[in-house]
Amino acid sequence: MAGEVVVRPLREGELDEAASLGTAPAAFRDHYARLCALDETRPEWAFVAERGGRIVGRVVYWSLPRVREVVHPFGLQVPWDTPDWMETGVTLLRESLGRMRAHGAERVQATVYAFVDRARERRRVLAAAGVVEVQEKQRFVHHLDVPLPLPAAGLAFRPRTQTGDPAFVDAVRRVTEGTLDRLDAEDGARDGPAAAAQAYFDVLRDLHDDPDLWRLAHDPQGELVGLVVPQLLSAATGVVNYVGVVPRHRGRRHCDALVAEALRLLAVEHVESVVAETDVLNHPLAASLLRLGFRPEGPLHVHRVGLQQ
Repeated sequence: MAGEVVVRPLREGELDEAASLGTAPAAFRDHYARLCALDETRPEWAFVAERGGRIVGRVVYWSLPRVREVVHPFGLQVPWDTPDWMETGVTLLRESLGRMRAHGAERVQATVYAFVDRARERRRVLAAAGVVEVQEKQRFVHHLDVPLPLPAAGLAFRPRTQTGDPAFVDAVRRVTEGTLDRLDAEDGARDGPAAAAQAYFDVLRDLHDDPDLWRLAHDPQGELVGLVVPQLLSAATGVVNYVGVVPRHRGRRHCDALVAEALRLLAVEHVESVVAETDVLNHPLAASLLRLGFRPEGPLHVHRVGLQQ
């Protein structure tokens, strides 16, 4: 293709043209409108790549309201079937990320699921643009089609409405000690355990904040054993978004009891399926999910880079 790639913000009236680059233009428009309504993206965070006066690529960034410093790309499209798809993609990402840095973004994090269109190419272009892969995870799904285990004897579960937010944040800090999740470990090393726990608590609240569903688990002596955060992705889909056991109580299969409690709570919400994602290095959690009837659905890859370097 002739001409240089020019990266610029999406202009008013160009949304349909940008949406048409993908295989599901209506879904892209609807998702973009939803993110705008939730103040999770803004028009100045949408970018296009233009060559020869024609839009050939697009990417939009979004962030959670309480965690503005971390942005996530969605809707990345470039001319995958042309020889210059990599050049277009790298230019689009590098220049748009530079502008997001000027908007105050400190880090970018991208998740690529194996089942999405052009997953391998997306990972390649992210890496070439400097957004390197830092974690591989496995996605599991439970269709609530097997009997749920009975509540675990000896554990008392209390919702966040009873424990209060400070106790829950402190529990996040405690269960993250010695974590097998590489991103959680990286965040704790960079920001310190207390700040990382507060930041992750804020992320979870922004995703779906129903404190009646969040649980802390204590033993008969009142000592904290662990926590679990079941949430709703939609009316039909729930997620076990966070589960952890404090170090001294690990190795006793308490994770089974925590995840089972999440399944029971989500079943009451009438979801049709429950998903969970875990670092491929977290073998104990993967084993727990399999014991409870979850089935692997495929890998996903997390890419990350700091922008204020």
